[in-house]
Amino acid sequence: MEGAINIQDFMQHLEANNLVIVPRILVENELNERDLQFARKKALAKKALTFKEIADARIWGNISAKSVKEYAKKYAKAGEIQKFPYGELERFKIMRSAVERLAKKRGQWID
Repeated sequence: MEGAINIQDFMQHLEANNLVIVPRILVENELNERDLQFARKKALAKKALTFKEIADARIWGNISAKSVKEYAKKYAKAGEIQKFPYGELERFKIMRSAVERLAKKRGQWID
């Protein structure tokens, strides 16, 4: 880009195209929040979630998958954590209703 621009022309261009100038961090925070909302919506559409899915979607706050596992084992009722086949291995998952109940217990549930 060469030369100088007239500030009044630039401001009129911004106004005419409904544009604003904001700090980069505000835009990045908004995009991160939208990604997080999408991850939550996608995770909560399932019948059962892995501990990692709960941690990645921050359904119970900003805690690790290991912390999710410990919290779930401590507060989940009998039958809410189940084993699901995963190739030759098995994967533990917690039922969605329990995820919601425990999120409310932690004060992290967002309707």
